[in-house]
Amino acid sequence: MPIITSIEKSLEVYEAFAEKKVAVPCFCTENLATTHATFAAAHEIGREYDITNVPVILSFTARYPERQQLINYTPFADPVEGFLTVRDDARRLARKGGAFENVMVFAHLDHGQPDADTDLFEMGKGFLSSVMYDCSAFPLAENMARTKKFKEKYLNIYLVEAIVDDIAMSGSGALQLTDPANARAYLEETGADLIVPNVGTEHQSTYIQAKYHSEQACAIRDAIGHRMVLHGSSSLNKEDVKRVGGDGIVKLNIWTTFERTAGQLLAKDTINNLPGILTQEEIDSLIEEGKLGDAFKEIPPARPSLKFLTDAHRRNDIFFPTVKEMMKDYMRLLGYASLAGMTF
Repeated sequence: MPIITSIEKSLEVYEAFAEKKVAVPCFCTENLATTHATFAAAHEIGREYDITNVPVILSFTARYPERQQLINYTPFADPVEGFLTVRDDARRLARKGGAFENVMVFAHLDHGQPDADTDLFEMGKGFLSSVMYDCSAFPLAENMARTKKFKEKYLNIYLVEAIVDDIAMSGSGALQLTDPANARAYLEETGADLIVPNVGTEHQSTYIQAKYHSEQACAIRDAIGHRMVLHGSSSLNKEDVKRVGGDGIVKLNIWTTFERTAGQLLAKDTINNLPGILTQEEIDSLIEEGKLGDAFKEIPPARPSLKFLTDAHRRNDIFFPTVKEMMKDYMRLLGYASLAGMTF
């Protein structure tokens, strides 16, 4: 079905999920394979649980300093080119009569940067359903003032997600957890629809070190209701993922774990298939340099093959199926089984 841009429909889905204590997964993308995986995973989960118009969120950052996903989406290092490309990809995949007609996709601009992403706030009209307006780098008073103005400007265009306290990056140590009273005051002052609290997770968590504070999330939920978005979700363990919907989380952002896991599998595949990638002379040279072990002396003579040298193998045989299955696992953990038989 067409990409959903309606604020009302977004809120309707969030409310229906909250009643079932299920968070909507927000799968971030910076390449076509991940975008494809988002649609395919949702489609297959819809068939698995007999869900009609199965909801999922497709997300991306633009000029966010920590990770510029739209800049990475094309070889041109241009966020506008990236936006146009992911928009066209999503609309093509969501087309009427296409393979993924049963998928209800909401497009989201994550970590929208004040001033820097102004062009995308305008270009996003008619495609994006929501924007995270990230003013966390400013003092709280300016954060609130800027967020309030943004909400007023895009009142009937975007569902607005905002952030009070910064979220730690991997390895930087936890920042102060969000106070429930501050969360309530922030929402009341700014008019934001959703809030990103700091409940102990990490952005870009390469290793699972962060601790998710479920009790803090529940305290914030009791103060503001089911209006929280969880960032840094790659640092959650499976039991944490299962409980977040009940803790008041309505949207769960996930990205790093997909790239980390699929990237590591790609590296292993390269090593395993090195004789089909490099010439024997190149392999011998690496052995002499000490970069390859003696085990490579025992393998059959190298014969480079297009099977391993083109992107199709890396994308179709490794990256795409790995990410798709991981996305389906998240949807199961989040509780999509409780949506069985529903129509959205």
